[in-house]
Amino acid sequence: MSKRLKIFIVLLTALAAGLFGVLFYDLPHITGRALPKGEMILDDHVTKRSLDGDELRLELSFEPMYMDKLKLELGARSSISPRIEISILREGEEPELISDINPFSLDREVLNIRQDRVTGLDISVRGCDVESISLINRPSLNPYVFICGAALGLCISILILFRAYLAKRLELCFLIIALTMGGLMCGALPRDKIGYDDEEHLKAVLDMAVWPGSAHISDTIYSQLSVNEFSSILITPGSFEEMRDVDAYLAGTGDYRSGSHVFDHYLMKNRAPAYGAMALAMKLSMLLGLSWPLVIMAARAANLLMYIILMYIAIRKIPVGKLLLFVIGLFPQNIFMACTFSYDPFVTGCLFCGMAFMLSAFLSSSEKEIRPGVITDRSLVRDYALSAFFMFLGCLPKAVYAPLLLMLCAPAVQPLIDRLRKKRDEGPGISVFLLSALVFAILVASFILPTVIAPSETGDLRGGATSEVSQVGYILSDPLGYAGLLIGQMISWIPQCFIGPDCTTFMGGIVSGTTGFRGFWIPYFLLILGSCLEPLMRGMRYHMKAMEKLWILLMILGSSVLIWTSMYVAFTEPGADSIAGVQGRYFIPLMFPLYLVLSSLLLPLNERIRSTEGGAAKLETAGGLWYYLMMIAAALLLWLSITVTVIIKFCL
Repeated sequence: MSKRLKIFIVLLTALAAGLFGVLFYDLPHITGRALPKGEMILDDHVTKRSLDGDELRLELSFEPMYMDKLKLELGARSSISPRIEISILREGEEPELISDINPFSLDREVLNIRQDRVTGLDISVRGCDVESISLINRPSLNPYVFICGAALGLCISILILFRAYLAKRLELCFLIIALTMGGLMCGALPRDKIGYDDEEHLKAVLDMAVWPGSAHISDTIYSQLSVNEFSSILITPGSFEEMRDVDAYLAGTGDYRSGSHVFDHYLMKNRAPAYGAMALAMKLSMLLGLSWPLVIMAARAANLLMYIILMYIAIRKIPVGKLLLFVIGLFPQNIFMACTFSYDPFVTGCLFCGMAFMLSAFLSSSEKEIRPGVITDRSLVRDYALSAFFMFLGCLPKAVYAPLLLMLCAPAVQPLIDRLRKKRDEGPGISVFLLSALVFAILVASFILPTVIAPSETGDLRGGATSEVSQVGYILSDPLGYAGLLIGQMISWIPQCFIGPDCTTFMGGIVSGTTGFRGFWIPYFLLILGSCLEPLMRGMRYHMKAMEKLWILLMILGSSVLIWTSMYVAFTEPGADSIAGVQGRYFIPLMFPLYLVLSSLLLPLNERIRSTEGGAAKLETAGGLWYYLMMIAAALLLWLSITVTVIIKFCL
């Protein structure tokens, strides 16, 4: 099959998948089940209207009918964000309760019902009056549904038709999946606050974007920069109609040129590189005079593109663990953060690039064995320098990862021990230690020691009545007591940090422990286990010595301790018997080296299989099939995660 024919089939498949998605979504209208058609006022069906304090109760009854969407025109408000609860009565079934908080900017609420044989509604509204109730039963031709289906068809068809080429170029597979699925998520997320600490990151990006001048912003933009009653994920749009209304509101009132507020923000300079791509995209968007929602989307898209580029470099460069890095890079957690205002994608991407160049420097590309001897080859010196550079960049916004820099010393551990024992020096030796330790010391002296030497009276105010002085004082006065608390917390949190949904599928308030849905974290954990089989399935022959594995594990432990301690000092109230503020996403950069060490345990088994008759050929066949299945599974899982948590929640 020619390349042109394959490209034609890919485009045709994407178009067909998009149209199928629209037809499937509008199936009740196509089959005629959605009766009555069009839009119908339901005010005459209100059988009871009562007011109890701030709560308005409406009861409606009618002959069994199909209900697609319910529209409520809102009147006078007594609160900023009215809460609406609807009990749906269906013929022969128990009532079903749905609830929503109307976005503060909208004068109407549109809820997705999409149920047949509805005989009545029991509506409870807090915080406002209801002027009119309408039933909407008409095909939506929803563009988000079309794009969602087309993205899946495009991605899967490329992976299938070009499998022979892509199976040996996993970085291109990542590029295709991340661009299609990440683009889908980036375009479908509401343009209001949605991510982790969105307001703080948006402040920093806007501060860089308006430099060297200043921004005069309107109340709408000022609200997005503040922690206030509008910050809750519960008041984001809940339907396609509300998404359009919110965009129209932000476009109409989001003035970043002549607003009444003069924006002023103190930017932490060490975080500037992480915000650079977003700030540049925002600057260009503002110069072009784009509306505020488009400015937000452009900045988010730049963050996504930066993350994809960094991960592409890392996967392409790394000599071992490509599949493991591929799977971790496509976690819904990582793609979500890359589609919002956050410096975490920059940190994760740079640290993974650093690890990739580190392994490239110390692993022979042909034999996959640790290189002995002092590094003299120019390419190895370059890789080593780039590794230190990316590691340093990744640690700038979050110095808690500074111990990962010392992983560069792993191949020098055994030679140094041999030298101390007055044995022959057969490795990089003390020079590698000194260079890595110097960069590590710079990070510690710049960002960690100041907190120990001169802690502030308060910490992160989001943690409550925090005090760095009290917490640092406690650690220094009772190190054993703190060690006991730390060890207990770390042991109890191991599943959340390296296995569970906290580090794989949670996406801010969209998928969190406060909701019933925790994401498809079990399939993702199985993908991680499957990626650890890569050395076995591909017949790899690289070697990691016991001391090198131990050293890497110690650096992972060191970073974990710093993460927990930073949260104890800055986010935990004095006297608390647990450490607050720790989240599984902080441990994502630590997952790759940990699982890479674990996957190396399969190498002896791999050697035994290769030594059997026909073992190498069987491994090659199994490895190709394994790669193929893992690529498809990763794409499908990410698409399913985005569809369930973003498309269905905000865009239907």
